[in-house]
Amino acid sequence: MVKTHIYLFLLVILTQVETFGQSFAIDEEIDKTELSVANGNFLSAAKSSFEIGKYYKNRKQFHEAILYFSNSITNATKSNEITIESRATYQKGLSEKLLAESGKLSMTEEQDQYKACIESFKRAHVLFSKNKRSGTREDLNALLYGGEALFIVGNYEESVGPLKTVLRYAQKNRDSGYILKSSDLLAKNYQQLNDGLNREYYQSIYDSYFELNMSKDSLIRAKNQLRVSSDSLARSHQKLKVSKDSIERIRRSLEITEQSLNQSKDSLMRSQESLRRSEASLRNSQQSLQISKDSLMRSLQEIAVLDSANMEQRTALEIRQAEIIKKQNEIIQQQTQISEKEQEIKRKVEDINKKNEEIEHKEKTIDSIKGTLSETSENLKIMMGVVAAVGLLLLLAMLAYQFKRRTNKKLEENNRKILQQKELLEKRQKELSDEKSKTEALLLNILPAPVAEELRNNKKVTPRYYKKVTIMFTDFKGFTTIAETMSPGEVVKELDACFMAFDQIIDNYEEKVGRKCIEKIKTIGDGYMCAGGVPIANESNPLDVVRVGLAMNEYMEKRKMEKITRNEPFFEIRIGVNTGSVVAGVVGKRKFAYDIWGDAVNLASRMESSGEVGRVNISGETYRYIKDKYFFTHRGKIQAKNKGEIDMYFVDGRVKYAPKPSDDVEAKS
Repeated sequence: MVKTHIYLFLLVILTQVETFGQSFAIDEEIDKTELSVANGNFLSAAKSSFEIGKYYKNRKQFHEAILYFSNSITNATKSNEITIESRATYQKGLSEKLLAESGKLSMTEEQDQYKACIESFKRAHVLFSKNKRSGTREDLNALLYGGEALFIVGNYEESVGPLKTVLRYAQKNRDSGYILKSSDLLAKNYQQLNDGLNREYYQSIYDSYFELNMSKDSLIRAKNQLRVSSDSLARSHQKLKVSKDSIERIRRSLEITEQSLNQSKDSLMRSQESLRRSEASLRNSQQSLQISKDSLMRSLQEIAVLDSANMEQRTALEIRQAEIIKKQNEIIQQQTQISEKEQEIKRKVEDINKKNEEIEHKEKTIDSIKGTLSETSENLKIMMGVVAAVGLLLLLAMLAYQFKRRTNKKLEENNRKILQQKELLEKRQKELSDEKSKTEALLLNILPAPVAEELRNNKKVTPRYYKKVTIMFTDFKGFTTIAETMSPGEVVKELDACFMAFDQIIDNYEEKVGRKCIEKIKTIGDGYMCAGGVPIANESNPLDVVRVGLAMNEYMEKRKMEKITRNEPFFEIRIGVNTGSVVAGVVGKRKFAYDIWGDAVNLASRMESSGEVGRVNISGETYRYIKDKYFFTHRGKIQAKNKGEIDMYFVDGRVKYAPKPSDDVEAKS
């Protein structure tokens, strides 16, 4: 555990050191640039400014990147270094394009950035041509991104030229990536120019190469599966070889064990023979011991006979000595008795004298006692009164002590009960607080935060009218038919996975834009409904909802490919979007829910049911708000149930091609 903390600490320190080093390096490069400009070394300043611009571009600080790429262009022009000037111009256009696509600008600012990047890409192409670098990756990207930006700002005719140049180079070099991008944009350009023949031509090129790429991908997957199978077969051979080696080792081990067992049998037989010899030696030793024991017994008997004769002689001598000692003791005893009688007579005489003295002393004492007896009786009466009073006081004190003890005991018991009740109350308050938190979380999961706050404060929610709201409905094609091939648990699990992914897509988008802008309304069977512009009104809701719809469609396409690879049933999604006015509020008293009503909601449902699989179908009203943001396929007037003929559009999506790492490498295709 300590080692883990140490490693984490070291990792943080190293990260901080690395960040400081990078910051120091960029500061040093900026100082170097300023010093080069001051010394008139414009070539060095152009190179340093170019590296600083790349540094800021990689960190998505596009304003700073554009500034330093512009400085690099200025210094390269002064030093007549066309290579650096062309590359810096291309990188400046790329930074302006990325800034326009970042979603952080207003619509006007975004259009200005697109126009700026168009001019940068045009200038970069001219410089690449002068530098004999036509057809390089940077040159093709400048043409492609410039053509795309022209299309976005609506200059369809001017966009055709650079895109055709890209397609020509791409077909010459058989670069399918550039062919797909340029042919797709050309088809959309001619669609906007109402040139159906050219549109079909370039669309056919796109479709052909798209199918070719799909075939290549399938072939690559087949090769990968074949390689996996070969690896699996090799591992099986290896396991078989290991098993054979293991069996051989076990056989050798059994042979060694058998040899060891034979050696153990021989050793056991030798041990048994040695044991028999030891038993014979033990019996001989026992016989010798018995003989020695018999000899010792005979010696002891002889000693006992000699000892008994000596004992008789000693006994007679001891008897004579005892008689002499007895007579001496009798004489001494008689002398002692005489002395004791003399002492006793003396003691009796002394006792008689003492008794006479005691009798005289007692007579005097009786006379003095008689004199003090009357005085003592009076004092005794007083003492009896005092003792009675003291006893009464002691009794009262004891009763008070017992009463105080019982009172203290009851007080302690009451305090203990109060403490228990306090702990129980605190526990109950904590439980109520936890339940309140859970209720708040559940309420926020059911209702939008502003609506939940209004419901808590006012006990009701007032319905509100919203002039501009964008509603989206999704539905899975052939859900009932597909569900019949799956178990109920599998159906619920798949729906849960898809709807949770939709919720996460909305959360990710809101986190990216830094605001709450889309509210999930409800799910109905296999349908999912959400809306932008409620309960917090905003002007960006058509763009927000369409972006989320495209992300949901992309997620379902990826999930479909994964299911096909695993040979599992899959769902295909239809998405419909409409913008209009609604009324929003909470209905019911039990199991209440936040909902929206209005003709715009019904029309959004018709957009979904009239759409196609894998496409985002929007109404003419939604198209009116986002027509400058995306490519569309105008479907014309489509018959919608109970609504008549309605203008509908498929959102083809904004074309955004991220630059490859090889874009900055000066190598021709």
